[in-house]
Amino acid sequence: MTRQEFATVKRLWKAMFAISAFRSAIAAIDLIVREKMDGNDKVYNALIAAVFTQYARPFTANNGVGPLNPKIIPKHLRPLHGQLMTFRHQMFAHSNPKAFKIDRLGPVIQAWFNFDANGGMANWTTGISFSVQKIMALKGCLEEILTAVLKEYSALIESLKQHTPSAFGDYVLNVYDADRPVWIRHSEAKQLLPADAIELKIVKQPSDR
Repeated sequence: MTRQEFATVKRLWKAMFAISAFRSAIAAIDLIVREKMDGNDKVYNALIAAVFTQYARPFTANNGVGPLNPKIIPKHLRPLHGQLMTFRHQMFAHSNPKAFKIDRLGPVIQAWFNFDANGGMANWTTGISFSVQKIMALKGCLEEILTAVLKEYSALIESLKQHTPSAFGDYVLNVYDADRPVWIRHSEAKQLLPADAIELKIVKQPSDR
């Protein structure tokens, strides 16, 4: 591959994982709305966290490939992108007690305790809940960003069309070695990983693209 082609391959890799992550975030929103969940539901916070962490995943560091360029986001949605990333970093992927505040409550991320007259004690931590209107508006924004990434995906695939393998079979996108083809057999990809790479059992998931 040329240097430019290798850069294109990395952009394609990032686009594919972004598509998967955004679809997961949208699916989590759909489940919340369909099941009419709110902050009192035991899995609500887990799903809300999934929305923010899945959205942010492509924009965080990816070793050897790098983050998705936020310029792909439509300009009018970039302020929202900044807010989503802040929520991801300060509330959902990590817990920062000084990150957010509400006038009547003070810090949003708090550890609460209640002590009663009989010596009893209860405790809980702050969660966050969104109205259906807000979460559906967020879904619409995510779908618009997903559309932009799908458009880039199609253009990148087209630009690499001449590198389509001549033999049938399973291949992986080569983001490892610019001196090898764009698509390489899975067995060859394993040989390019460092010796200390963590061994995991992967289940191949079919794609609708």
